[in-house]
Amino acid sequence: MSHRTTTDNGVHITFHQNFANVRGTRVTSGEEYRVARLQNNQANSTFDGGVPTEFAFFTRAVVISQGSEPNQLGSFYTHTVINAQGEVTVQKVEFSFDCTG
Repeated sequence: MSHRTTTDNGVHITFHQNFANVRGTRVTSGEEYRVARLQNNQANSTFDGGVPTEFAFFTRAVVISQGSEPNQLGSFYTHTVINAQGEVTVQKVEFSFDCTG
């Protein structure tokens, strides 16, 4: 599902994704995991003469252990700024995985 709002100086996009039957295996332990859901993502872009100058994405994923290993919460953030010459002036990427029990 997605929603887009456009104004004279920018666009805001929100989208939600659910993944079905996404599974993985931890290499070191053989523990199996499944992704229970992927929450809302948002993109914010500004326009300068029709050229996008800034956008950001934030995603959270819940990873559920199918055994004795702890569950995990993954967070991902990216932020990019592009100047009037089309050069990337900011490229920030952050991610983390936290054990949630």
